[in-house]
Amino acid sequence: MKKIQKIVFPIDFTRRSTKGAQHVATWARKFDAEVVAVHFIDPEDHDASAPPDNLRFMADLPILTEKATRDLDFFCEQNLASCRVRRIVKMGEKAVAVPLLAQDEKADLVMIPRDHQPWVERFMTDSFTAKMLNECPVPIWTSEHLDDDPSPNIMHILCAVHVEDSVSLDAANERLIQAVRTVASTFGARVTCLYVGEHGSNFLRPDSKFAASISERLEKIHHEVEDISDFEVESGGIARTIHRVAVDKSANLIMTGRSRPGTISLGLQTHILIIDHNGPCPILSML
Repeated sequence: MKKIQKIVFPIDFTRRSTKGAQHVATWARKFDAEVVAVHFIDPEDHDASAPPDNLRFMADLPILTEKATRDLDFFCEQNLASCRVRRIVKMGEKAVAVPLLAQDEKADLVMIPRDHQPWVERFMTDSFTAKMLNECPVPIWTSEHLDDDPSPNIMHILCAVHVEDSVSLDAANERLIQAVRTVASTFGARVTCLYVGEHGSNFLRPDSKFAASISERLEKIHHEVEDISDFEVESGGIARTIHRVAVDKSANLIMTGRSRPGTISLGLQTHILIIDHNGPCPILSML
């Protein structure tokens, strides 16, 4: 991640959008970035099937678009007045349209505020964020704790790395570290880099043929971040350990990767959404 120049901010006019706007405005001012404030008129939100199968929805679309445009203008004037903002209203399924828009706009960041999710409902009620995490190649900032009023100013970043005997993960960790450098230098934040070895992982088994390889990779990461970061190695459950360390360090942002070998879509959703659910602060994840 180089300098953030464009932020895509999907807006649904709910309380979470208003809370999230405080963070979007802070990031935009810090990076002098343009905000693409977008509202999608999603047929699903109007209990309608996708066009062209629903003639009534298509007939109402001009009125819905006009109202949404006025609402978006008001929202931006109230919440994003300090930023350079471009406003877009389109029709489409959000989970499909937002990743396409982010790529078309060559966005550097997508910021998605979430409602706090009860454990049982977490994956059923926020399929939009889950799909975004799976399908959007752009870094994604998200938080379901905005009602706790976390500070939008970043003073301490917890960078959680995942290490295996994988060249793909090596490349992902390199991208993550460069992104952490960018965010930390822009906000003037301290950094703690964390590796969590899960119970039963190859790293924790000294007889494993992978142990030496993992150790070498951790040493390389330690060397790469030692000028900006403390480096800690812990064992235990990933989400629980990240939460504990984030609380201990008073972290304002967790940064981590979304690339995990051997996982399919649900694995990726679970990895990030559980960290967000348990974490005390927003999380920025990237491929």
